[in-house]
Amino acid sequence: MKSFEYSGIDNLDVMSLAQNYNNFLLGLISKFASKSGSIVDFGAGSGTYAKEVAKTTKNLICIEPDSKLQSTLNQAGLQTFSDISEIKTAEIDFVYSFNVLEHIENDIESLSEIFRILKPGSRCLIYVPAMQFLYSAMDTKVGHFRRYSLNEMKKKASQVGFEIDVSRYADSIGVLATLAYKIIGDKSGGISPKSLVTYDRFIFPISKALDQITYPVCGKNLFVVLRKPEN
Repeated sequence: MKSFEYSGIDNLDVMSLAQNYNNFLLGLISKFASKSGSIVDFGAGSGTYAKEVAKTTKNLICIEPDSKLQSTLNQAGLQTFSDISEIKTAEIDFVYSFNVLEHIENDIESLSEIFRILKPGSRCLIYVPAMQFLYSAMDTKVGHFRRYSLNEMKKKASQVGFEIDVSRYADSIGVLATLAYKIIGDKSGGISPKSLVTYDRFIFPISKALDQITYPVCGKNLFVVLRKPEN
């Protein structure tokens, strides 16, 4: 994860307004993270999640290659490295990464590095955009190389040695919302704060409930929980 300048900081700022969405992701951390030990936020951004995780975890490390975002994290008192290679092998108890791998051209290399830093038996939580047919101007604006399918993600995770504990799509109604954005939305790739807050407040809770049925087949995003084998 080499140093670079992130092109979507304005969209990152807008996403901080999505309270239900962000609480959902924090809930995934709470559900799957190690209850003690070290945690890595891989691609911490401006610290939306790290700032909350740090309230209950003493040993949190942020990985963030963008120098401006690094400064924001440092100002918040968060331990920050620019590259995952700075972390020793088999040192970490849990890694989470939200909407990061799609920005990395060689995502298998990054998955391999996450595998390397985890202790045997430890897990990581990966959350990414899903369904390539939804790729839009927003993806282009923020530098996405791809959107994933569950099969692709599981294949790549297995390739580097991970066992797969959980794999599912998320935000099923978001498929329709994202498709509408692709067809009639802002061609510059910007996100309307008003539209985002409206969706987050009124639609996302319904979508999350519907996901209990649709999670094997569709969703605007997907997440996997991966485990490094004991041996």
